[in-house]
Amino acid sequence: MLYCDLIEIFGPDPLNHKDEGISILREKYGIEAPEQVFTQIYCGLSNDSRFQALYGHLNLKSLKWDLVRLKTAEFTAFGTNATYPEHMLEISEDFNTCGNQFCIDAREEVAQHWIEFGTWDEPPMFIERSLISPDERGLHLMEGHTRLGTLLGALKYGFVKLADTHEIYIASMK
Repeated sequence: MLYCDLIEIFGPDPLNHKDEGISILREKYGIEAPEQVFTQIYCGLSNDSRFQALYGHLNLKSLKWDLVRLKTAEFTAFGTNATYPEHMLEISEDFNTCGNQFCIDAREEVAQHWIEFGTWDEPPMFIERSLISPDERGLHLMEGHTRLGTLLGALKYGFVKLADTHEIYIASMK
């Protein structure tokens, strides 16, 4: 099962077929992934053109997802290696551009989590870059651009005290 085949399962409005589609992926195709990956990447973004262009060739059955912790400083090395780098960079500058109107996140529970714990409430999802571009190394952000943008903004502008480490999911080949 390739990522490009997901649109056949989830259709043009993937969230309307979320539970049924995820069940098909698990039971018929034996695909394993964290619930968040099924919901956000495999279902929610299955019809996204940039996701299809970047990840359409990936065999989902051959991916393994690991939950790991990285030190805060390691996140500055990612640069623009992301599905939507411009969005991530825009979020990282919100504190600078919004002035007194700045808020960490419009969702109160998400903002509160940042204030209390200095990290995101759900781990962003990365993939080994070599799975997208065989000659490249390192990690590529698939989903979680607002989360990583907030962390980068907090590093730059200090609007919240960050935790020393942060959890992320990393996809690699089995």
